[in-house]
Amino acid sequence: AWPVVNVVEAAQLLADEGMFMRAEFLLHDCGALSKDKNKSQLFRAELACLIAKGNVTQAIQRLAQEREQNQFHIKDPQVTSVAEDLAELGNAFLMASDPAAAEECFQSAVDLAPNLASAMNNLAWLRMERNEIDAATIDLIRRALVATPNDSSTLDTAGWLAYRQGRLLDMEGAAGALSLLQKSLEKAQDKASPESMDHCADALYRAGEILQATQLWRAVADQGVNKSSRENVANAFSILQQREWGIRAWSADAFYNRNDGAAIERAKKKLKSIAQGGAPELAEMDFAPTSANVKVAPVPASDTVAPKESRTTPEGAQ
Repeated sequence: AWPVVNVVEAAQLLADEGMFMRAEFLLHDCGALSKDKNKSQLFRAELACLIAKGNVTQAIQRLAQEREQNQFHIKDPQVTSVAEDLAELGNAFLMASDPAAAEECFQSAVDLAPNLASAMNNLAWLRMERNEIDAATIDLIRRALVATPNDSSTLDTAGWLAYRQGRLLDMEGAAGALSLLQKSLEKAQDKASPESMDHCADALYRAGEILQATQLWRAVADQGVNKSSRENVANAFSILQQREWGIRAWSADAFYNRNDGAAIERAKKKLKSIAQGGAPELAEMDFAPTSANVKVAPVPASDTVAPKESRTTPEGAQ
């Protein structure tokens, strides 16, 4: 007999104490009994609890069950396909810092809808993260870029693939890492992620654009100087969870550490190396032919104190 809002509030109290199984059961049982027109909110929160537990198989099964029995769609009342719902599950597992579960969801989405650009992009990125840069990964990125040529996230993925393959510059009609990564930042504008900025800086440095690379790393590092950066990301992350899933089930600290925090720490280390007169430790071009590797130029002394402009922390999650 509880209204939906009261059920979610009770589940939130349980989730805050790490009792996700109890929260899940509460949401599931009340959802089965509820006749509230907004009962779909209970299922979204139930899924969030399953995601927090890392139970990807059960989350997919519950989604299929709910779609079959109640014609539920994750973006309810917007009509979405099964593949789109699976991609949305994958995004949630990414926010929960569970890349293996996210990859399983994205793969299932692409299997059902081979041209779903967002799923292709995220699946390709996760495959690159675990060094599976093969024909399948390259094809996913190519098709995602054709489908969404101006999407900043897709451009970053394509640019990072080109970087790791040693293709810094445009050649024979194919865009290189520099042009793709710079275009990614241009499209994202002030919402560019620290990770995307770090990617572009690595490519710039390898291409001999030392000053521009240093400016980007300084902009990234500046986001970690003020404690409000972490707080802003945490607040945006909490708002996003509340808006999309109705419950805050995933750790903002884990999300920050895995994404913005990791990029900020890399940028700080690179700047420290430069300040000491050395060359920064850049991401390897580990899938480049030997002849394509580019030597890293030593940083000129005049560039070690380059001025910079700080960028704001992007809101929400990618």
